[in-house]
Amino acid sequence: MYKIHADNTLIYDSTLEDYKLLKGTLSLETNKSGSFSFTIPPTHFYYNDFVKLKTVISIRKSNEIIFRGRVLNDSDDYRNNKNFTCEGELGFLQDSVIRPFEFTGTPEELFVKFITEHNSQVDDFKKFKIGTVTVKDPNNLIVRSNTAYESTLSNMNSRLINDSLGGYFYITHGEDGTE
Repeated sequence: MYKIHADNTLIYDSTLEDYKLLKGTLSLETNKSGSFSFTIPPTHFYYNDFVKLKTVISIRKSNEIIFRGRVLNDSDDYRNNKNFTCEGELGFLQDSVIRPFEFTGTPEELFVKFITEHNSQVDDFKKFKIGTVTVKDPNNLIVRSNTAYESTLSNMNSRLINDSLGGYFYITHGEDGTE
């Protein structure tokens, strides 16, 4: 059974008549934000309460979060239904900028540097806790630099994932928040 929350408010439950959506489409992708689009009627109790880039949408399946993200945009159709598009939480890493840097150390240390800088620049709901980092370098030493001001996500992709290290971003949701 699926349940959908907007911030901490239940907005969809298939077993409750007042908590219905007209349609919903979830797209999950590896190392990408993923997306969720849904439509609600004008009679829905939460109809006017969504705030672009602030309202956090979470989808739970059997009480486990399978998607978490924010409302990017909305539009009305000819029946005044609202169509929403949401971006997954990996997109939060586009809201922070990594200053130019030179780095020598382990892949885990660079990952920690990126997440720490990201967390220092964003609202609490966009922050991440660092869990287990399993990507290793054969020498356990990498050298990276950047002279531009780029988003955290761009830096993580180009300086950790897309180079010779490979790997995946995997976000989990613990009892004490996002890990």
